Amino acid sequence: MREEYVKRYGVSPVVIHNPVDLDEYEAQAEIAKEMPPHHDTRIVYTGVIYDAHFSAFQNLIEALQTIGNKDIYIHLYTTGSPVDLEKKNITGPVVVHKHLPNSAMPAIQRSADILFLPLALNSLYSPEIINTSAPGKLGEYLAAKRPILVHAPKESFVAKYFKKFNCGLVVDDDDPEKLAQAIIRLLSDRELKEVLIKNAYNKAKTDFDITNARKSFFQILNY
Repeated sequence: MREEYVKRYGVSPVVIHNPVDLDEYEAQAEIAKEMPPHHDTRIVYTGVIYDAHFSAFQNLIEALQTIGNKDIYIHLYTTGSPVDLEKKNITGPVVVHKHLPNSAMPAIQRSADILFLPLALNSLYSPEIINTSAPGKLGEYLAAKRPILVHAPKESFVAKYFKKFNCGLVVDDDDPEKLAQAIIRLLSDRELKEVLIKNAYNKAKTDFDITNARKSFFQILNY
């Protein structure tokens, strides 16, 4: 979005990312230790699902079918109904959970085996909308200390950010086979997971911590 404003208006914007109160997030995430253990492998998504996501989820489902592991499930914590999602071919190894408050998300995210961060590679939206999208959950995902799988267009902010800082595994091709390979890597490569999780939490602290966001905001006001 900053690049777009520079191009269109010749201004020099300061980016303040959607912040996360990391102290509060950590306190809420501790509840994950009290959650009963799960016996399946969980790819978790928390948030609304709409046209900006549909094709990415369809690719994810096809990727799981390619892998053929019946113990891997997609867990969706969303306001969408299973019936509506099924109409968009988001069905199969998918568990749609009832709506839960935002306060429950840190523990749910931290209990995931993989956190899925999608943006559609084919959608009704223009590339400009998809590419400048910055999901509010991004900082939460980085803070969750779980490996993040990004499936988004090459030119999108999300794909560029995670590639630049090596804080998640990015699949930016519209290819379920490559998505399947990425899932297998995240589930089997412990060293890779540790690097991605460490880098992600560092970026949560530097770019998304609410304390830093406040400082940046007040520096602009006092400029």
